[in-house]
Amino acid sequence: MTKKRRIGLVNFRQYKDEIKEMYDKGFPIIHIFESFSDKVGVKKTQFYELMNKEIIKKNKPTNIEPKVKSIQHKNQQRNNIDSKLDNTDPFRKKRKPIHNPTMTDERRKELF
Repeated sequence: MTKKRRIGLVNFRQYKDEIKEMYDKGFPIIHIFESFSDKVGVKKTQFYELMNKEIIKKNKPTNIEPKVKSIQHKNQQRNNIDSKLDNTDPFRKKRKPIHNPTMTDERRKELF
């Protein structure tokens, strides 16, 4: 025999108006579950999920934007810092090629 699937959801929707009426009157969900458990035929956790989904309308948010946004100009600040260090630190590796045909001997001595 095959199992009857989703029959609990069908039964829940069958009694949805009565369940909603009890919920609107202020009955606790556990009390509503106990009174409809034999009619609906679902477990307590599934009943809570169906209540949240069908009656209370609490859906789990799927696409949430992050609260903290990243700074887009972060790389520009790094480049500025690197360029400042290149000019001030004599031991830092130079990025520009040293070879220059028009360079004088005095300038070459300063670099090496």
